[in-house]
This record gives sequence, C-alpha cells and structure tokens, in this order.
Amino acid sequence: MKADSRLSRAWWPVALYACMILAATSISGDRLALVSDIENVDRWLHVLLCVPLAVLVFGALRRSRPHLPLVHYGIAAVLFCSAFGVLDELHQCLIPGRSCDVWDMIADAVGSVPGTAASMALIYIHQRAGCGGPAPAWAADSDQSDCT
Repeated sequence: MKADSRLSRAWWPVALYACMILAATSISGDRLALVSDIENVDRWLHVLLCVPLAVLVFGALRRSRPHLPLVHYGIAAVLFCSAFGVLDELHQCLIPGRSCDVWDMIADAVGSVPGTAASMALIYIHQRAGCGGPAPAWAADSDQSDCT
C-alpha cells in the first residue's frame, strides 16, 4: 500500500470525529441551558469527548508512522488533543452565548490521557501476548489475524 493512501486512511476517522466535536460545540449557548444547569457536566462532557479522540489520534499516528516507541505516540496524542481543545475553545468565542474557558481546555487535556493510556496498554498487552508488531486493527494494520 502506498504511504499516501495509508496516511489518509489513518487520519479520516480523526477528521470525522473532530468535525463532530466542532459541530457539537457550534451550538449556541441559549440552546444549551439544560446542560449548563447541571453542575460540572460541561467539564465531564469535555473529558468524555476527548477520550475517543485520543484513541483515534493514537491509532492514526501509529498507522502513519509505524515503528516508533509507544511513548512517542502517547505524547503526540496528548499534545494533539490538548491543542485541538485549545482551538475548539477559541472557536467557541465566535459562537453566540458561548465563551472560551481555560478549565474546558484543561478538561480536554485530561480527557486525552485515559484514551492514550488505554491505547498504550492494549498495544503493550498485545505485544506481551506474543503477537509482536502492530496491534489491534484500530491501532495499526495487522497481518497477524490470529492475534487480533
């Protein structure tokens, strides 16, 4: 498979999920009254939305740049999700009734950690089980069908 094809296939899920997050955060503030009435629900939503984003980013990094140490993918995934959270908060400044909140940025960064940690743990367990090489299909292309 050509490198360009592998690269684009790896990042499509990330792009689609990021677009879904941006669409959700583009809803004006007056339509979110129910959510904002519940204490800290907004922070938890940020955390929960970033867990799958981190898993997808980790997998895309691993598929597009195979053979790097897991920790490199982990650091890059957390940094990517944190940067996305900052950009999303800045984007919300443009939405009526929404604001840019540093605590939401922190919640995005916090949410990226369990997603990244879960990805790293699954790959580590997969490799320790003797399957070696690339891990589950969501994290990398695998030719070892009995190990996925």
